[in-house]
Amino acid sequence: MAICKIEHIRVEWVELCTLMEGIKLACTKNLERVIFKSDSTSIVNRVRKSKEDIIIIGHRVKETISMLDFFSEFEVKWIRRSKNKVANHLCKLAFSKNCNLLFKMDYPSEIHNYVIYDSS
Repeated sequence: MAICKIEHIRVEWVELCTLMEGIKLACTKNLERVIFKSDSTSIVNRVRKSKEDIIIIGHRVKETISMLDFFSEFEVKWIRRSKNKVANHLCKLAFSKNCNLLFKMDYPSEIHNYVIYDSS
């Protein structure tokens, strides 16, 4: 679920924005134990290591990490892009719909096959 819509934005920023939106969604659902998965090695490494980073994205990563304090237990994992088809399809779908779709449990039927594939 990506909310960032800027014409020429680096993929790393979109991945971080997506992680932040996932964290916000998990907070609104009052989840205590969560696992966030991303195929962005850069973002996963930055969040897991949270070392001193003076560039702009480093500040945003720290903000993202502080959001994770809401959960009693969390994990940020890297997954292969080939196993991340649901996120990829949702991102493309949200972008084509001007990023204004909210997905609950009744996700669009066109992503059903991706959900089944990613869960295997």
